[in-house]
Amino acid sequence: MNIFDIEALHPVLQRCLFTGQLGPVINHPYLVRPYVERFNAIFNRQYLQQRREIAQAKAAGNWTQVVWLHERPYRPLALYQIGRRMSDEQFWRMVSEVWIDSENHSQNAKVWQRLWLTERPRREQVMTQNEHHELSRLPDPLVIFRGCQDAESMLGLSWTVSRKKAIWFANRLPRARSKPVLATAQIMRKSVQAYFFDQGEFEVVVLPDDLRYVTSTKVRPELAMV
Repeated sequence: MNIFDIEALHPVLQRCLFTGQLGPVINHPYLVRPYVERFNAIFNRQYLQQRREIAQAKAAGNWTQVVWLHERPYRPLALYQIGRRMSDEQFWRMVSEVWIDSENHSQNAKVWQRLWLTERPRREQVMTQNEHHELSRLPDPLVIFRGCQDAESMLGLSWTVSRKKAIWFANRLPRARSKPVLATAQIMRKSVQAYFFDQGEFEVVVLPDDLRYVTSTKVRPELAMV
């Protein structure tokens, strides 16, 4: 092969090659990258290296490392699949850490619901002592807010006790046809799955079936600065 030849993409990656809104992309649990053919050799090396490291982590019983070695969109599923191999405390800490690290919870909504509904001891480990304390100080029932790009995504798992923060989320990623809304609901404090006060977003994790009195209002772009 001379310097002008392009290496064939690994067959596993070839099966995970899709065309997205921004063009071709490799979408595999070990490798998510925008695809450019001339970089096939790099993609192949990255995939094989990641596969080796995951195999080594599994052999060593380092299950948290196995989860983190997956690409971000695939970490919730990896955690769900191998969580039983972790200790109870380790599992719940990972639920918290992977949740906070995730960028799009709706992408894995069903997996997240299964994770939050897991019946295992030491569930208190999902929050810090400070977060437990702050949750205990909130009203009961609790009024929560969710900023959405459209009304179809209102019943998500991630809410906040801050109306201002919710409005910011509604306007965070404006699209040409987006119709941002502010959803408001009530939830009993005992039904809150987690409260991540320490992250600065005053985030409340809930299951949609536990929400009460859900309403919505349109958000004007200028309200993002209120």
